Amino acid sequence: METLSLKPPARSVPIGTLARVIEALEALGTDPWPILARHGVSPAAMHEPMAPVALSVCAAILADAAEASACPHLGVLVGARANMENAGPLRLLVLSSGTVRDAVEGILRYGRIWYRGIDTALSIREGFASFSVEIDGSFTGREELASAYIAANVQLFRMLLGKAWSPTAVHLSRPSPVRAGPYTAHFGTHALFGQPRDEFLFPAETLEQRRGITDKGLESSVVRYLSELESHVMPDFLGQVRQAIRDLMLLGECTATRLASLFAVHRFTLHRHLQDYDTSFAQLLDEEREALAGRLLSGTDMPLGDIAGVLGFKTQAGFNKAFLRWRGVSPGTLRAGQRRRPRLTVRRG
Repeated sequence: METLSLKPPARSVPIGTLARVIEALEALGTDPWPILARHGVSPAAMHEPMAPVALSVCAAILADAAEASACPHLGVLVGARANMENAGPLRLLVLSSGTVRDAVEGILRYGRIWYRGIDTALSIREGFASFSVEIDGSFTGREELASAYIAANVQLFRMLLGKAWSPTAVHLSRPSPVRAGPYTAHFGTHALFGQPRDEFLFPAETLEQRRGITDKGLESSVVRYLSELESHVMPDFLGQVRQAIRDLMLLGECTATRLASLFAVHRFTLHRHLQDYDTSFAQLLDEEREALAGRLLSGTDMPLGDIAGVLGFKTQAGFNKAFLRWRGVSPGTLRAGQRRRPRLTVRRG
């Protein structure tokens, strides 16, 4: 794999993404510009919608805007306004694709050209497809941003399948809100909160659905252009490995051998590549376990035994020992002083 030595790109999204935040705030009667100004964004900056803005800045603006407008579900309102205007020629590819699968694969492959640091993935299990959004790290507004991008991708599916389309289920990592109604209103189905990942589920057969109006010539031209752009984007190998670890962990299949198979290499080859980055499978798995454990402990009342199972520990005692090493306290002690939340359990598949 010749690209493995390249460094990952900056974490950024097109600044034009903030246009949807501006629209949502104005609809709520809140002036958006004082909020954006606090984060260094001026009206002039919006004249170049494809220019990158740091992902952390975008998330902080969304969190600030939600507080200023007294609208905790602002992320969903922003995502509901998604129209792919800030995805360059990717919008043309999606709308000219022959099947839903072709369109989704285009989003997954080429979206990273402009949306760097937001990992999207498609997986199929027991007859259902899962479209997931993963934003790595811990920073202000992360949960709001994840909710916004789940809402946005549901909206993109409606561009493909019609306005009446709704997913079968929606799982969000954010804690349960005081009002769940706005989430149900957009998604068209009840959302589960405090889940291990941000995703929406739908029947896998939907992917094979053909679209009424397609243009194969346009699709081929756009693919050639996007492939040229893609060749100049440095791949985030470690990001791909972390995403694969998260997926396998939730499937209960996270081993070095299974991970290596996803990259079509022997596990010893994968080990050497990871050594080039001064890391290892064990270290990355440990880091991803700690990050997910922290989110589940702070955002849900999921039983500790269930959390241990999600993280891949055979026993709760093993989880307790690892958490003590990570944070210096047991998971039960950490949770004891936190505000209680509605009890949640993991739904798989």
